[in-house]
Amino acid sequence: MKVFAMTPISDISKIYASFFQRSIAWIIDSFIIGLCGYSVINNDENIIINTLIQLIPISYFLIFWTFRGATPGMIIMKIRVVNEKDLKNITFTQGAVRYLGLLLSAILMLGFIWILFDKKNKGFHDYMANTIVVKNKEFSLFENEIKEADNV
Repeated sequence: MKVFAMTPISDISKIYASFFQRSIAWIIDSFIIGLCGYSVINNDENIIINTLIQLIPISYFLIFWTFRGATPGMIIMKIRVVNEKDLKNITFTQGAVRYLGLLLSAILMLGFIWILFDKKNKGFHDYMANTIVVKNKEFSLFENEIKEADNV
């Protein structure tokens, strides 16, 4: 029989993704974005090409965060970003606010360093968008993880 895996609320403090997991995911995503950007760079004088290059990271994060709950780097690290209130996928608006927050967090890296000291491992961008990044041990390509259970 198939059952949906759920994390009990009493265990919620154990599910926050670590600074290390988030950092490795960020490095993987930066590499992927860099490859995508590099593939269209060869004509840096063209305004249209430059605009498209700037849209790559924005589109990448918004699409993956909103529709999958995780970027490829996050999937590899088995973490995901969720709405802090209901632990569901974030909305497009939350994704846009979170992306803007990422840009602001990058100033002197303070927004990222904060993750090390926050009890929920939240960066400034997470506070701005009301999101948290959680561990997702058995990441599935589907919206809900489904486990096989012998006895229910």
